[in-house]
Amino acid sequence: MTASGAVWGLTNMEPQSLIQQEMPWAPEPPPSPEFVYSTEFGNSATVFPKILGLYVKPGAVIADLTFDTGRFWRNVDAGTYQVVGSGIPSPSPHPLPPRARASSPPFAGALIADARRTPYRNESFDAVVLDPPYGNASTTPRRDGIQRSYNLASCMTPEQIRKLYFEAMDEAERILKMRGILIVKCQNFVDGGRNHFMEEYIWLRALKLFFRAEGKINMVPPGKPIMRHPDRPQQHERKNHSTFWIFRKVKP
Repeated sequence: MTASGAVWGLTNMEPQSLIQQEMPWAPEPPPSPEFVYSTEFGNSATVFPKILGLYVKPGAVIADLTFDTGRFWRNVDAGTYQVVGSGIPSPSPHPLPPRARASSPPFAGALIADARRTPYRNESFDAVVLDPPYGNASTTPRRDGIQRSYNLASCMTPEQIRKLYFEAMDEAERILKMRGILIVKCQNFVDGGRNHFMEEYIWLRALKLFFRAEGKINMVPPGKPIMRHPDRPQQHERKNHSTFWIFRKVKP
């Protein structure tokens, strides 16, 4: 066979078949790592453990100031973190403590405490989690899962929601150790025909408290967003994602 014929024969072979002939011992490729993306599809129970794995070290002592039923922790391996939950229990036939213990890692007590005024000592936690009721902005009271879950007897104005977040973040800064992690869940919303960009409000408040933004992960849940007035003409984009801000407490 001529040199040109040999070259012709090689260039017409399938690359994979050539590797098998020359390298029968070639190992299987390693599995692809599971990355955490800036936009994750799922719910809080599936996305929150990824955030912890990326930003919070195992063994950390974490205060969840809006623990409720512990839905954030349902897929977190028991014993990975020391979780101290607190909140204002909702009026439910299932009290908070049993539900919390049944669906979460070891839960140090079932403290009834306002996220804005907790009994904890200064700088006592490695991480703090906040998920205040951001979906209750309305001119009329809610009568749905939001109202039941967060024990809200009436509606909240956008200003009241911002105030709730800001005061809870102030408290989180107090009880968080230096270089500790603050995880805040929020969502932009429309009220009174106006967009309210909670993401930006919270980021600006964090800067004022000398937090540094470490990450921001958008969560897109399955299905379409719930709309209170689907029969009215649309004025702004529907909000089909919520946001987890990840901040680190740093020196001023």
